[in-house]
Parts: sequence; C-alpha cells; structure tokens
Amino acid sequence: MIFLVIYATSLRRWKKTRPIRTAYCLVQLMDDIVDGDRHFDGDPGLFVDVLIEELRSGEFSCASDASKLAAQLCQDIASRSDASIINRKLIGLLEILKFDFERRIKRRTLPRSTLDSHHRMTFELSLDILLALANSGTRAKHVPGLVQSLVWCSVMRDLREDLAAGIINIPREVLNLQGHALEKADIDSVLSQEGVRQWIRSEYSVGQGYLQVAREDIDQIDEQTGKRIASIFWKSISTYVPKYERRNRRILSPS
Repeated sequence: MIFLVIYATSLRRWKKTRPIRTAYCLVQLMDDIVDGDRHFDGDPGLFVDVLIEELRSGEFSCASDASKLAAQLCQDIASRSDASIINRKLIGLLEILKFDFERRIKRRTLPRSTLDSHHRMTFELSLDILLALANSGTRAKHVPGLVQSLVWCSVMRDLREDLAAGIINIPREVLNLQGHALEKADIDSVLSQEGVRQWIRSEYSVGQGYLQVAREDIDQIDEQTGKRIASIFWKSISTYVPKYERRNRRILSPS
C-alpha cells in the first residue's frame, strides 16, 4: 500500500522525490529485520540502537545498507527547514520498531490501551514523514480517521502472519492463553476462540466507521498534495475491505 503511494507520488518528480523513496527503503529494511522477515546476523535491537545514534549525531559509518540509506536521506534533506523535525520523527519510528522486535522475541501480550497507542503512533509518524517529504502541509492530525483505518487494515490483514512471528496484536484482555506463552501451534486454536472472533467482528465494525470518518477528513483537506496522498491510501483500504470480508466470511457472520 505504501509502495503504491510513494511511486504514484514520484512518477512525475523522480529526482525531487528521492528522499521519499530513500526513507521508505530505510524503514522497510529495518522493519524486515526486526520482524524476522530478513535474515540478519547479529542483534536487531542493537542494530536499531546504532542507527538511531548515527541519526542523532549525524555521523554515519555506512557499514550497512541501513546506514548508507540514512546518510543519503540526511544529505538530501540537510537544507530543509524541517530537517530536524523529520529526523526526530524517523528516530521515533525506529524506536517503535525496536519495541516491536522486543515484544516479538518475547511473544509479549499487551493490554488494549497500549496496543492502540502503539499502533496509532506507528502510523502517525509514518504518515507525517511521508507527507513532510512530499512537501505537503497536511499531517496525520488532520486525518485521524485515516490513521485508524491504516491501523485496522495493517493489524487485521497480517494478524495470522504476525502471530506466527510472535507479534501479538490481539489485546491481552481478549486472549485466553491459560497462563502459557503463545506458540505457533496454538494459532489456529487462538483464532477459533469465541472471544477472539468477537473481537475481530468488533474491530471490523469499528474499522468501517473509521473509514467513513477518513473520507470526511480527506474531503476537508484544501492542499492538493496531502489530499492526493490521503486519497490513495483511502482507496487502497476501501479496495481491500471486500477481500477481507470474503476471506473472513465465517468469522464476520453474525450467526
């Protein structure tokens, strides 16, 4: 989804939009490492810490692809008045990715309030960085419904895969693990729990409401770049909804 937005934004301004693509590649690389989707020899948590320190100091070793991307991004935005703000938000996003790594390796469950805040901040920072690099005056705070729609789509679309990886996005209050850590073999039984199924149905209903709010938020945006980016996200989520409904018909059925 983000890939689509970035390249739709870049097509007519390829050179000027390089920072957007660089930031995307950097965050995607780090996300793949902390999520275990990319083979990595070393401690991912320590790797994130090293990159954060390089971003804070402005001194890059360029000993890794991540360090090279970060160095390129900082060089490209150095003359911008908002460079320090973008840098700070990127560091904040990397800190969130480290938190995801820590909860993944420990298969940690979290209360609903913590998960809600964590997911919302993830997409607020991601969206703010993208909009800033696109030279848009729109920010995540202007489209809260879109942020929550992105949260719903991301969590529900990848729920099973994330559980298998150890990333538990089902609230602790909903899960019934009987005092045991969640193992891969438990995933089908967990997803068949009536409490979990009720939670999925509730989240689906709430997600539909957020999508409507997002459309109303977007209609209020006067600035064209932000409106276009937000609209692409909205359309992508809206297109995904029927696919989600078909794949989860049994769970979503009220009977």
